[in-house]
Amino acid sequence: MDDYFHPEKAIPLLEKAAEKRNDSFTIAIILALAKSQKELPDNWSNIWKITEKVLNNKTLKKDMREEAIKIIIDYMILYKKYSN
Repeated sequence: MDDYFHPEKAIPLLEKAAEKRNDSFTIAIILALAKSQKELPDNWSNIWKITEKVLNNKTLKKDMREEAIKIIIDYMILYKKYSN
């Protein structure tokens, strides 16, 4: 994600990684973050929904430190108020 406002190049690579490791929370949340970036600046209502879907997916292995997950949640939840 070397271009914060243009994650389009990263998303297909992350989707391939997610297909290979469809049980990885780390890959899923990074993909969600990239997809959320794509929603900026026009569609804030989807940002939390994309993240929440990963957080609620019980089939994913928590292969990320809880502290890192908390940091992501603390930031992304700021967009929850824009969800429909």
